[in-house]
Parts: sequence; C-alpha cells; structure tokens
Amino acid sequence: ELLQKGDRVKCIDYHPTEPWVLLCLFSGKAIIFDTEKKEIRNHFEPGYQPIRCGRFIARKQWIVFGCDDLKVRVYNYNTGEKVSALSWA
Repeated sequence: ELLQKGDRVKCIDYHPTEPWVLLCLFSGKAIIFDTEKKEIRNHFEPGYQPIRCGRFIARKQWIVFGCDDLKVRVYNYNTGEKVSALSWA
C-alpha cells in the first residue's frame, strides 16, 4: 500500500519485466515504486502541469509522459535524463 496525501493518481502502468509500478500524479510528479522492496525507486517532475498518462517503454529503458501542457516528454528511467520532448501547442 502506497499512501501519498494530496496527490491524485491519474495513471498507473506496470513494467513488463521488473516489479515496478509507475504512478502519474495530478501534481505533475511521477513515481516508480518497487513492489517487492516496498520503496520508491525513482521520481520525476516532467512539468508543472498534471500528468495524464505515462507508459514504460522497456526495450529502450524509457518512460513516456503526456501532460496537460500539450507536451509529450520521454525520460530514461535508469538515469533520469530527458531523452526528448514533443509539443503540439
């Protein structure tokens, strides 16, 4: 059980091979939670807008986020570095 006061979860994705769950929050933060160790593995703040969706891309070691600011951001989930950002605004 993961308790995070004040942040509404907008999207959940499970990693296909690791025991991780990706939680995308309305606050604009994202958390990778390790379900075996019961701890936060990594966290991201891709923007100041709510994150509406997030997905693991395991073969590239990426996470893709879609936010309310009409941008899609791609991060490496091991290093935390931003790989790319796309905008339709």
